[in-house]
Amino acid sequence: MVRLFGFLLAAWLMPVTASAVTIDFDDIGLMDGDLLDAPIDRVTFSLASGDDPIIVASSSAQTSPNSVGNGRRGVVTASDLVFTFASAVRDLSFYLSQETGDITVRLDFLAGGFDEEFLPFDGNRFGQEFFDFGGISGISKVTISSSVADNNYLVDTIAFTPVPLPPGILLLAGGLAALGFVRRTSRAAT
Repeated sequence: MVRLFGFLLAAWLMPVTASAVTIDFDDIGLMDGDLLDAPIDRVTFSLASGDDPIIVASSSAQTSPNSVGNGRRGVVTASDLVFTFASAVRDLSFYLSQETGDITVRLDFLAGGFDEEFLPFDGNRFGQEFFDFGGISGISKVTISSSVADNNYLVDTIAFTPVPLPPGILLLAGGLAALGFVRRTSRAAT
């Protein structure tokens, strides 16, 4: 019994690693103009207006013709593009192409707080920028906004690594559950 407990303890304390995830909008089976209304690899895409973003076929995308865009079908005014992760991530990167206007990328963190990256418009319509937030951990949400109300922009090839649940948390939860069980059985016995 002691050996089994020691083995389980060692397994729980082993470091947990997570594999990097890359979302390429060519590989999701959607075409130009389709709504992106379902999560992809535990990432939910939305517009700040509450609508679903659309897939846009564009020659300006970094490695592929399909990107996710902030426009809405039949509506000229664009909205902030938001992608929310199911759990915290680290080492986030993506490509962004913009039509006009300055871009602000806001990172919200699971533990609270945020950070913003500002990209001034350089006059290159739909010029590409690579955003690399390598080394930053705990990102839970990304909001991309523009200084121009009807600016359209495209995001492509999103890469990140999920932050794994620390194995010590499982050990702590197991210990607390065992203490609760022992306390409950001792109360029932008296």
